[in-house]
Amino acid sequence: MKVALFHNKPERNNLLKRVEQSTEETPMPKEAIQVQLLVKEFRSKRIINGLRNRMEMGKGWGKPPLGYTFNHETKVFEIDEVFAWVIPAIDKMYLEGLGMQAIANKLKELSPIPDMKCWNASFVDRRLKSKVFHGVMEVTFKGGETITIEDKYPPLRSEEAWLEIQEVRKRRRKVSKQINY
Repeated sequence: MKVALFHNKPERNNLLKRVEQSTEETPMPKEAIQVQLLVKEFRSKRIINGLRNRMEMGKGWGKPPLGYTFNHETKVFEIDEVFAWVIPAIDKMYLEGLGMQAIANKLKELSPIPDMKCWNASFVDRRLKSKVFHGVMEVTFKGGETITIEDKYPPLRSEEAWLEIQEVRKRRRKVSKQINY
């Protein structure tokens, strides 16, 4: 049984390699596994294309980032006044020299976080790296394609502040590498 769904050989060969590996573990006929994998791959591509199309049309998906809500009537992201203070507070503490865990500990003292057990260093780190908070929606898809939409969110920080934070992050990583090696 031959199904020609792929246009390039490396993609097809990769799929066939996965089929051969899975047949060693599964008594299912090879053709059935091939069909399952082709359907799964096709669905995955459809989902990615759908997300890409939404991005190109300027639409988001999923839950809004902390500090934002989505207005279903106007179809735009708006600042969530309850948590709008978080990003400026994280930025300020980081630029004053606090590390991510120290910032997380301070935030635990100040406020509970929605939908999470507690503030943590990883959460703070993602907020420091994210372009969302100066208005940019950016997604990188498989294969390295990146779609960027400016002014998608109302800014909670300036782009200049974000650039300054990235410089500080870079300096701190260099110092950390010198100390660790």
